[in-house]
Amino acid sequence: MGSSMNINRDTSVLSNYDILFVDAYGVFRDGKGVIPGSDKQFESLCNDGAIVFILSNTTQKSDDAEKGYAKKGLHKGVNYSEIITSGQIAYNLIQSDKIEFASKKDVKKVYHLGAPRKELFEGSSYEEAKSMEEADFMYISIPQLKTSETAGLSPEQRDKLYVSNLHKDAIMYDSLIIDPFIPMLEKAKALGLPAFSANPDKTALETPRAGTVKNVPAGDEEGNYVVRQGQIADAYKDMGMEVIETGK
Repeated sequence: MGSSMNINRDTSVLSNYDILFVDAYGVFRDGKGVIPGSDKQFESLCNDGAIVFILSNTTQKSDDAEKGYAKKGLHKGVNYSEIITSGQIAYNLIQSDKIEFASKKDVKKVYHLGAPRKELFEGSSYEEAKSMEEADFMYISIPQLKTSETAGLSPEQRDKLYVSNLHKDAIMYDSLIIDPFIPMLEKAKALGLPAFSANPDKTALETPRAGTVKNVPAGDEEGNYVVRQGQIADAYKDMGMEVIETGK
């Protein structure tokens, strides 16, 4: 189920532009990290006077994304000018108390579907609901499953799961298919919960945690296109439910 990217490395056309808006996935990073040579290309562009904006659908805030890229060798002011994330736009809406649904007024309690991105809501007027039943709306976070949530899956569905490489301590599973999340969406619909999402990407190329793929030696894992927030949001909208999204 692995995938690889075909990268067009002819970047000479970039010198024709003074301002560049650059996506992340498939442009200078993939499921394993920053594509080799990207740092030098970015630095060259900046040295030639180009203004480089990175536009990302990550649910991280912009400053957190900056710190993450710095660890990967991409530095603000050296390799790019600014980074604008979907998570930052969502954070601004959340902190300004400006999530306004047409189908439900005065929402206050939010349920996190998937791996929580609680830092977006910290310090805001929105309270975390411990269950869907307590919630006024649902936040579509990174669609991943806890071990307890995989117990009722069919063998075919479990075969499509991979231990996420995004978490150091917790065990969370990515899925190649949306099926494990459909019952959760059906429950949310039955409760009449509108949804908010900070990432419209339908899939992401992610590498499983080293040593967790059966019969594959650690270090030999290939990236897989796993389900992400945009696919969950589309499925929920197809059920006739309201979803507010930020991102590009």
